[in-house]
Amino acid sequence: MILARAKDNAEIDALLAADPFQKAGYSRYRVIEFVPVKQSAAFDAWTSAT
Repeated sequence: MILARAKDNAEIDALLAADPFQKAGYSRYRVIEFVPVKQSAAFDAWTSAT
């Protein structure tokens, strides 16, 4: 699982397309967008920033 934050799906798609493991055919990614409702206080600043 990779947690990432981006302004839109195109930014995530570009990031994953540049991954060397993806390019070599060793990995595949499936992006699932979600909004966390419960989280550790350690993630508060990361999840509230846009």
